[in-house]
Amino acid sequence: MGRRKVYIYRLSALLASAALASSGVCAEISQINPNGAHSPYYLGFQQAVLYQSNVYRLGDQQVLPANLTRDDTLLGSALAGGLDLGIGRQHLSAKLNLRSNRFQHNPGLDHSGSELGLAWDWASPGHLSGRVQASAERSLAQFNSSLRQIETEKNVQSLNQFDAEIALGAVASWRLDASLGLRQRRFSAAAYAPLAFDQSSASLAITYQPGTRLNLGIGLREQRELYPWFSPAPAGGFTPNTVQRYQLDFSGFFQSSAASYFNGRLSPTHSRASQSSAHEFSGLTGSAAWTWLPGGHVKIQSVLNRDSWQSARAVDLGLLGAGLVDRSRITTGWRNKVDWRGSEKISLNLSLGWLRRDLVDNLLAGRSAVSSATAVDRTGLLEVGAKWQPWRQFEARCNLSSERRQSSDASLSTPLRSHSWGCQGQLTMP
Repeated sequence: MGRRKVYIYRLSALLASAALASSGVCAEISQINPNGAHSPYYLGFQQAVLYQSNVYRLGDQQVLPANLTRDDTLLGSALAGGLDLGIGRQHLSAKLNLRSNRFQHNPGLDHSGSELGLAWDWASPGHLSGRVQASAERSLAQFNSSLRQIETEKNVQSLNQFDAEIALGAVASWRLDASLGLRQRRFSAAAYAPLAFDQSSASLAITYQPGTRLNLGIGLREQRELYPWFSPAPAGGFTPNTVQRYQLDFSGFFQSSAASYFNGRLSPTHSRASQSSAHEFSGLTGSAAWTWLPGGHVKIQSVLNRDSWQSARAVDLGLLGAGLVDRSRITTGWRNKVDWRGSEKISLNLSLGWLRRDLVDNLLAGRSAVSSATAVDRTGLLEVGAKWQPWRQFEARCNLSSERRQSSDASLSTPLRSHSWGCQGQLTMP
């Protein structure tokens, strides 16, 4: 298996709080390999302080109750343990993260969180290989300022996921891939019940690789989302909404040189909804990413993504931020990131991002399925980070982020400004 890597989430990801969720950095993972991975087991501890200027993600003109504050400082502690074990052609990994988060001025948001994850990578003696993984996580959800009212209730989200992938490389230049994914998200706050969903996806793709620098693929993808409490029913209770999404994916990878490579996807997409025709979409979606290594110490990456509704790809790319349930008809996002590694101990990064969402909402204000509101919002994101790792078992990080959002309709998406900074220390040991 070579050198095994032990994965411990950055505390910003472990907290999964509103403090940094808006910046989109929560999707990043810190990779630590203590003691050269002599032991397949690890234990890690993290401590952090995070400041957020807009904890409840309010607009400039919105006012909180007297007993709450707009800005706050969050103190977080996390304990992580797991294993990373290779057995012949098989590879098993597991992790358990426990965290505690305390707000200085808004104690009603204090919460504990957890994450359990299991993954199995397998390969047959022939050309068959695959991966199976499952996870369950509880964390503080990002406050959603499109609810047309000031939300201050603590809202804990539960996210359960299962993914399975299988690949068959029957001929040297051809590869067949199939995948299945399941996601379930629930919220503790009743106001967020319409945003809860059950998602399933399946895909089948074939890839042709004529050389080491080029591959081309075509595939089919189907995604289904069920919103059990989508809108109030006239006779009482709720009316569910089912969204089905079909894609034909054309994908490619091209390496122009040892320092530059590009991968992209273009997908004719059709989606339909049982209760909200305004969310339906027929057109092109896709993504493109370019990576450039101009020198031994610098890495530049640009990512562009365009998808509809709660697309798994948009979430996985981190363009929407952690803990956000996206209800937009179309979301277009761009992010440019520069990483500089001065030495084995010191590194810096700068990230710029931009999002445009075409919003449609017919449920959060008790609207009927035939009455909907539309709007467009645009968000600019900036993050600066630094990392210091004096030895293998310890690292310290600091991040500064800023977000500004403008909206054509404040009832659907509140214009807001938010700034945050945070520092954390992380210690691991086998």
